[in-house]
Amino acid sequence: MSRNTKTQNVYLSATYESSHRDSILKQIQIIGIPGKEKNGQYVLSNLMYSFFDNTIVRPIFSGSRQISNLDWERLKIWLFAKDEDEDLEYQIPEVDNQDLQIKSKIRQSNLKSIYVLNDELSDKEYKLWRKKAKSLFTPIFGKFVAPPNLPQLPFELPFLESLDSRLDPYAKMKRELFFDGLIIQID
Repeated sequence: MSRNTKTQNVYLSATYESSHRDSILKQIQIIGIPGKEKNGQYVLSNLMYSFFDNTIVRPIFSGSRQISNLDWERLKIWLFAKDEDEDLEYQIPEVDNQDLQIKSKIRQSNLKSIYVLNDELSDKEYKLWRKKAKSLFTPIFGKFVAPPNLPQLPFELPFLESLDSRLDPYAKMKRELFFDGLIIQID
């Protein structure tokens, strides 16, 4: 956990375990999730926890079971905003030109890039690793496309807000996404 005393921002991590017994990929940890104070402790809201479960974790766990010879057991994923002016209150790994950058090909996605840290693999190993990484992580971009904004009316209609959340319970979070990139470390 990291805390910024000036703005009271709290960044937490959440660890998700695979529910499939036969899955080689067993654990995904997401770092840099904004938390809030509740009864003197810092916690993640249920909505925030399920947002990451549905947009990142489940698609990766599901995809990992479909890639043959995938021997990755754990992932660490850092959230970051590429154009953020202020320093993050949690450390993210440095990315260099040896690491894999996957850019979104979906223009409407609010997630713009994914960096996968390279473990200095040999040329042949790297090509296979790169293919698996792209196959597993590229579909995540589609999970960050926000539905269109509902029309703005001069008066409030609770029905419209309700409709928006029924169409996509994470619509507001996707529209106001606080990060635009992921850094992934494979263990």
